[in-house]
Amino acid sequence: MTVKSRIFVSIAAVALAVVALAPGTSANCVPAKVFGQVGVTYTYVFMPTTSTNTNASIIGTFWEVGAAPTHNSIGCTDASWFPVCNTAQYACGGNPPGKTRYINGAFGGSLGGRPPCTVTGCPTGGDLNTLIQDTTTDGKIVFALARVSETPAAGTAYDYSRIANITPVDMPRVTVNSSSRVGTTVNLNLNLSALNGGFFGLSGQTAQGPGNISGYRVNTFTGTADPGRLRTLWQPDAVSRPYTGAAVNIPTFAVNCSNTALDVFVSVSLEFDSGTWASDYTSQSVRVECDPTIADPKRFRSLDKPSGVQKAPPRN
Repeated sequence: MTVKSRIFVSIAAVALAVVALAPGTSANCVPAKVFGQVGVTYTYVFMPTTSTNTNASIIGTFWEVGAAPTHNSIGCTDASWFPVCNTAQYACGGNPPGKTRYINGAFGGSLGGRPPCTVTGCPTGGDLNTLIQDTTTDGKIVFALARVSETPAAGTAYDYSRIANITPVDMPRVTVNSSSRVGTTVNLNLNLSALNGGFFGLSGQTAQGPGNISGYRVNTFTGTADPGRLRTLWQPDAVSRPYTGAAVNIPTFAVNCSNTALDVFVSVSLEFDSGTWASDYTSQSVRVECDPTIADPKRFRSLDKPSGVQKAPPRN
């Protein structure tokens, strides 16, 4: 670590120790519980070079493991706890300027002159999961899940400097192995790929471990164009597919193609902590063309499109 980065850590440590409760902050988390960094080792978040990397595009959330519905970040904006590292002044881990961020916030408090972090509930000793999600310039979604335990005797209740630097990775997407058509129903054989990184935790923790990434949720949208990456724009399937660390195969996923003027788009989102928390974004999609005169489901294959949507080829 350079001298410059050591100075940064020292200043940050002082900032962590001074937590101001501001009007509008959560009254049920007093004193405020700080999550961030301590000591001379700093953990950075290296946003990918293709990430949009704005406070508008990034969706960051956090919750107490096992208590997501009651102790979470609802009401706290990313501007409160996920600042950009100033590479003109600090080393910032050597990542390209503007692409390095760090975790530095407080349940029910304000740090570093940033907006107060209004939260729902207050952790009661469990681990803290922090989920970082962003869009990319090529139509993908990147994410990272970071988990640490509480250190109640320390000024920083949740010390993320105990884990490695965090680099968000691509969210898994749906691939279609084969398909068949019966009347107005197209049956897809789907693969949901295994995660290629994306989880950062203490020794012994795994992505599929209890409280972490618990499952996949397939989503559909019927229309003439992909609606975008916000999960709330999609219709979730009734079944959550458990994540065990390996790819998930769905032998038969039925798609309703009764309206041949519209197509069906299929994507996947992530679920966490036994399904009590979900990603805000959903993956790139595949497109099922419902008009049988221009697409033959028996010959379905995926083609990459500049929009990030995959599409079945027309009939020859």
